Amino acid sequence: MKYLRDVKGYSDNSINLKWRTLRRFFIVNGLEWPFTRNEIPRVRESEVYAPAIHPEIIKKFIGLAHAGELTQAEAALLALSTTYGHRRAELASTEKQDVDVHSGMLLVKTVKHGRERWHLIPDEIVPWVESYDFPNLTEDKVHRVYLSLEEKAKMKHIEATGWHSIRRTLVTLVGSYCSQLEVHKFFRWGDMAMEQKYTAVRFVGLEEESHEPVI
Repeated sequence: MKYLRDVKGYSDNSINLKWRTLRRFFIVNGLEWPFTRNEIPRVRESEVYAPAIHPEIIKKFIGLAHAGELTQAEAALLALSTTYGHRRAELASTEKQDVDVHSGMLLVKTVKHGRERWHLIPDEIVPWVESYDFPNLTEDKVHRVYLSLEEKAKMKHIEATGWHSIRRTLVTLVGSYCSQLEVHKFFRWGDMAMEQKYTAVRFVGLEEESHEPVI
């Protein structure tokens, strides 16, 4: 219980997963599980740390791609992340056959019980995704690609930021112009409540943080 109370920055869903994992550990080892379902720790929404990267930082990443300062992997994964809000696991699972620039369609194989979805490929990102082979990558390798973007942008790493931080920023900005249903479909969620959880109230990445969504 102390371990679960001390876990910082996780949502209720993540705590539930850890709770079930620990409970399973007890059961398979013949140990009595001493808690009831109602004793699972709950996390207040204000205590969840899920940062959205500041849009100006994302612009800087994209500027590096246009300046030819990124590798093919960095530019291609950045293009997918900033266009479709790919999760890290979705970036890792993307294969060359999923990106059909001739028909102008891209398949996102979703995670977290979402729906697989075909998206249109805008002309602006064709050079980045067409030239990349999309080899089989681990999620750790994909995260290290994000860290290399930070390094090339000469910015200090911010705790708990990564590809998901770009996704949160994109959800916030797109949500300013589209209906909740459209946002839900575009970002491939299985739960209609996810938009509210993802909409940022603070962007991080600049010396002066923005405490309101930037529209």
